[in-house]
Amino acid sequence: LAALLYEGQAFGIAPEYKDSFQWAQKSAQGGSAAGKAVLGFHYYSGLAVGADLDKALGLAKEAAEEDDAKGKALLAGLYYADGRYDEDPQSVLAPAREAADAGERYGQGLLAYIYAFEAASKDYVTAEKWARLAAGQAEPLGWQVLGWLYFKGHVVEKNDSMAWAYLQL
Repeated sequence: LAALLYEGQAFGIAPEYKDSFQWAQKSAQGGSAAGKAVLGFHYYSGLAVGADLDKALGLAKEAAEEDDAKGKALLAGLYYADGRYDEDPQSVLAPAREAADAGERYGQGLLAYIYAFEAASKDYVTAEKWARLAAGQAEPLGWQVLGWLYFKGHVVEKNDSMAWAYLQL
């Protein structure tokens, strides 16, 4: 329920961040790895509670250690945001791949973004693959990457209308 309320747009409903936060807290307190991951996303985004990257990282690590895909995706995103990719790309790519392979939308979007924009990993074919999977789950990073690919004409035929449509999302 916490994830559904947090990711509402992916399921065709309006996100309810405060309710999601409350359910994630209850779930995490009960020991749920999935609850910890959603709670971590709340502390990362700051949409229902003040952003706290240290809390987000702690919760992401706990959830990832319990093999939760959303926790692995958040861990990869936090590591990417703090610049670890430049020092150790695998510290970001490995958990992102595991999350993406499990169908987790943020992990798929993060991989799409990395493969589209990071020189060390640039691979537009792979970026498009992950972007389409992420976009199919209403992940904004997937939309962003697809819009950029259409705008530039990388892997797909250049199409300003498609680029604009994806980037508007």
